[in-house]
Amino acid sequence: MKDGFVKVAAASPVIRVADCDYNAQRVIECIREADRQGVKVLVFPELTLTGVSCWDLFRHRVILDGAEQALAQVAKATEGSDMLVFVGLPYAHKSRLYSVAAALSDGEILALVPRQSGDERFAAPIWDGEEAEICGTTVELGGDILFESNALSELRVAVRLGIDREDPESPVLRHAQAGATLIADMAGFAQTLSSTEDARLELRYESRRGKAAIVLAAPGRGESSTDRVYSGLCLVAENGKLLAEQEKADALAVTEIDVQLLSNLRRDSGLFGWDDEYSVLLWGDEPADTVLTRKYNKHPHLPEDPAELPAYCERSIDMQVSGLVRRMEYAARHQRGGLHPALLRHLQPHQVQRHRGGRAVGLRGPGHRHRQERVPAL
Repeated sequence: MKDGFVKVAAASPVIRVADCDYNAQRVIECIREADRQGVKVLVFPELTLTGVSCWDLFRHRVILDGAEQALAQVAKATEGSDMLVFVGLPYAHKSRLYSVAAALSDGEILALVPRQSGDERFAAPIWDGEEAEICGTTVELGGDILFESNALSELRVAVRLGIDREDPESPVLRHAQAGATLIADMAGFAQTLSSTEDARLELRYESRRGKAAIVLAAPGRGESSTDRVYSGLCLVAENGKLLAEQEKADALAVTEIDVQLLSNLRRDSGLFGWDDEYSVLLWGDEPADTVLTRKYNKHPHLPEDPAELPAYCERSIDMQVSGLVRRMEYAARHQRGGLHPALLRHLQPHQVQRHRGGRAVGLRGPGHRHRQERVPAL
């Protein structure tokens, strides 16, 4: 995490529907692989430990107890690691059934974050910031929680879960304005003809508006049925740019985000602050070196795709010409003022035709020395 770079990952293992023990082992395998690669924040899909396709089985005690036991196994597997892991499961609290994200680090369950939108299977929370009992420990149950890194205070993580992504008031922007620089997007949507492209566009747009990074993990292929198909889509976006993507069996998309860059962008805008109504939970240890794998464009102001370069250059020249034409109009109206010959060369013939009657005179100035530039006739 030194110099503001943090290695993050989205994982979507191939699981078995309603087989919590097996799913826990698959999750643990992903955690070990991510830890080997130096990942500090790992995000799994919604309802990882049971599968999103359980439907009516979510209400059965066998599934609820199995998910809790699986969570205890996963939490134990994180002992000795300063990685922050988000894994999904169903959770019964009092008389209500929630889809929650469990935040784990160094063998502890830090909190449970419930989905804020209800449907025919899961309820929406009535109160925020309740206490919940799970795996023999008492944790906070609430949606407005920021997980702040001890090693990098600017790294604050919030959660968006399942169908909350369909909320007209985007949870990403709300969390970002409260101080979250990274959003763990634990998705539960099925694959469609346009689902991947829709997710790409959404992450680019919301990460740009929120000046944040978003790590998305969607359910894997082990949950596919005759009714719905799941692809295991994993995406990582930062400030409008996609950094990593995988869509396959046992997908694991790993990259680095630049937290200091996001913080600087927010300071420039002045629109992001801190919400005192959010709870802040600390995790992590001392800063560690991050091995960079992401690619940086040698020419950051030019498009990375060569096919987009002609249109980019044409638009750039058009912007310059528009300004130059305005100066020419001013010079013709007031009969004074001029343009540098090098700038005049950018003018296209069809743009100059509107200014017939003007004359261009090249004068040798201090900067020209013994050179006389040829001035295009207007």
